[in-house]
Amino acid sequence: MILIGYRADDSYFSFAESFVQNGLPLRSLNEALHLGKLGTQTVLISEKAFRNLTFDGAGFADKTVYYPKFIARDSNARETYRKEIRNRRSYKNDIFVLDILREEMKDNDSRIQRILSI
Repeated sequence: MILIGYRADDSYFSFAESFVQNGLPLRSLNEALHLGKLGTQTVLISEKAFRNLTFDGAGFADKTVYYPKFIARDSNARETYRKEIRNRRSYKNDIFVLDILREEMKDNDSRIQRILSI
């Protein structure tokens, strides 16, 4: 099995932390996770996935080129989050993590899917 998801080593972590602390509604978290195109990570979690893995080659990634690009994307995402998302007014139908827990919502709940499909 192969999972592809958001990276946890940059701005995304602080956005998710705000959501888990009930300070950010799901709608805003969903928007924040699309900021800055910060990237995804791929994780192999089954023996079959590892068996099908082949080494195709490697290349050098010059930190003087790529690290500044990462920092710029991360900074831009954080700034946009601060200016446009974090302090945005909440709406009556916003879903916070506490709502999900209290109502025992599942991932296929139509209220959650409606927000995530935006």
